[in-house]
Amino acid sequence: MSSRAEQTQPWWWELLGFTRHARRRMQQRCVPEWVVETVIAHGELHHAGDGDVSYSFSTRAWRRLRAEDPELLHALERWRNVYVVLTAEGEVKTVARRRTSPAHSRRRPGPA
Repeated sequence: MSSRAEQTQPWWWELLGFTRHARRRMQQRCVPEWVVETVIAHGELHHAGDGDVSYSFSTRAWRRLRAEDPELLHALERWRNVYVVLTAEGEVKTVARRRTSPAHSRRRPGPA
C-alpha cells in the first residue's frame, strides 16, 4: 500500500511537517502516513479553533471518494473514522479516530 501512496503524493506532501505528538499518535494508533495524506487530500475541512483545521471523512466525502476511486476506498475502510488536525502553519498536530461514524453522529434520538 505504501508504494501506491508514494506514487500519488501531491506537491504539498514534502512540505507537510509532523509534530512529535502527531508522530507518536500515528504510531500508537497504527495510522500510516498515506492515510494521513489521503484524509487531508479527500476529507472535509473543519475549523478547529486557534487557526487549526481538521480533516475527516464525512459521509459526503466518503461517497465522493467511492465514485472517484473505489479501490482506494476499500483500502481505507479500516481508517474511515480517522481525523487529522493541522496547525495554522500547516503542520500535522495530531491524528486520532472518532468514536462514532459520521452517519451516527447526525442521528437524533426518536420520541420516547
